[in-house]
Amino acid sequence: MSFVSIILVLYIHSGFHDFEIGGMVLNESIQYIISDIIGRCAVPLFYCISGYLFFVKVPQGIHSIFLKIKKRIRTLVIPYFIACSFYVVLVYLIANIPYTDKFTNSPLLSIFENQHTTTIFTQTYWDPPLAFQLWFLRDLILVVLFSPLWYLLIKRIKWGFTLFTFIISCSFPEVFGTYALLWFSIGGNLAMHPISTNRNFKQRIGIVCLIAYIIIGCYELYNHTSIQMEWIKSPVIAIGLMGSWTLYDRIVKSDFTLKGGTLLEKVCHFTFFIYLFHEPTINIVRKLIVVIIGKDSVGYLTSYLLSPWMFIICGVIIGNYFMKYFPKAYRICVGDR
Repeated sequence: MSFVSIILVLYIHSGFHDFEIGGMVLNESIQYIISDIIGRCAVPLFYCISGYLFFVKVPQGIHSIFLKIKKRIRTLVIPYFIACSFYVVLVYLIANIPYTDKFTNSPLLSIFENQHTTTIFTQTYWDPPLAFQLWFLRDLILVVLFSPLWYLLIKRIKWGFTLFTFIISCSFPEVFGTYALLWFSIGGNLAMHPISTNRNFKQRIGIVCLIAYIIIGCYELYNHTSIQMEWIKSPVIAIGLMGSWTLYDRIVKSDFTLKGGTLLEKVCHFTFFIYLFHEPTINIVRKLIVVIIGKDSVGYLTSYLLSPWMFIICGVIIGNYFMKYFPKAYRICVGDR
């Protein structure tokens, strides 16, 4: 499911702006369905999985939480700083090579020109990071930093804490970490307080959620507008997550495992690597396709549909190369995954 989510993230970042595809009804509709309706569940799912894995095994209570924080320095913080630095270095190189500057949208040079060192640091790693896809990781690091508090609250007030985080995230959606905390707490509650109801009942609820999410999506597509109000958006995403998880359970057998040297296992192994380094590189891929095919409906649509898959192929090849010939450097870059 993480691999499916990263595909959706790639589609979100492969989309074209209104000034590029404005008036191209087919392009706008397909891009809206994949990136906006289906894709909006990707990041919340990542947070839920992170919260679940963080709280699912804490045999020593709060002591286990502190041990996990220490581990996350290696698995989250170090990869975050490396990926942020990679983005700046690559964009700078592209911007200074003749005829290649058009393949990046980053205003890197104008941002860094005559700026104080402190400002450059904050804009590279924090406010928000120039590697914009890493806002997810930045907020996750913030949430993990205060995880002992979340652990105690989840342990004592259970799903009441998730309700509290829902109110906070909807009231202050622009504050760093509030959105992440909502979905992280859901994963934590599922780990510490599993919902013990009949499996068939869960399946029926999930199917209802899936149908409801499809109907909501069709309504949004028909009206050419997406849900913006945070108080409605989060519950809709929750419905989508329950529906997608039910769909996963229907498709994938309970004894399924990624082990065994299959192609799927190899590809899924590089999910985090692809996430860390897909910007600005996927931007280059999608623009090259348009240059080759043409700046028309066919060119933009082909680029949008193919770019994520072409980048995944490139990412797996490059990741496999580094893992094979520079294993220590690769492990550091991806947090020893």
